[in-house]
Amino acid sequence: MKRSKFNIVFYDRSWKVGFSLIELLVVISIIALLVALIVPFTARVFAKRTITRVQMELFKLDSAIESYKATLGVYPPGNLFANRWTNRSEHFPTTLFYELTGCTNNVDVMNTPIKIADLKVATGNEAILNSPEMGGPGRNFFGPVRPDQHAVPSTSKIREFVVNVPGPEPTSGPVYDLEKEGRIVNPWNYDPSSTNKINADRFDLWVDIFVGKRIYRICNWSPEPVILR
Repeated sequence: MKRSKFNIVFYDRSWKVGFSLIELLVVISIIALLVALIVPFTARVFAKRTITRVQMELFKLDSAIESYKATLGVYPPGNLFANRWTNRSEHFPTTLFYELTGCTNNVDVMNTPIKIADLKVATGNEAILNSPEMGGPGRNFFGPVRPDQHAVPSTSKIREFVVNVPGPEPTSGPVYDLEKEGRIVNPWNYDPSSTNKINADRFDLWVDIFVGKRIYRICNWSPEPVILR
């Protein structure tokens, strides 16, 4: 630092620049460290939030099925072609959506009647038990249904409960028309009667979802998500 006769202070700018560069390198190092800490934490938070959301949907669906049984005395029928559900990566469509919502026009997309022929081809069933035509109450056990909670596959024509989280493609079963639905469609699997059930006295209910690089199975036979891969 130099001082003039007018008492003006002159600073050595080379020292100033050098110090700023060091500061910049320190800041960059700190930012890199923070990113290394924050990114994995954010990923874990996102994974936990996604899993919790699907678990809440599982609980609501499970409760609706139990309410159905308490009223009608039986669980909603499953897919009659899935007697031996040997591979849980398969998907068999069911009439669960119609049974739990009462087969009524309580959803705006249900503005056309379901054909018995379509029911039989897709599920083996020829009727909806929870309907006035079959002597049922026609009650909505599920409650309000959000648009992202149901969809129609492009093959079976039977509306099903789904989650709006991507999952592995079923090894068999209906192909879902994602273009028509305009969103992610991942169907719930429901098994009340096969010989390979895990819940012997109840029913099996599950869905497989992608969370990051892992596949989780959210199911009603385990309080924690099952890591498949």
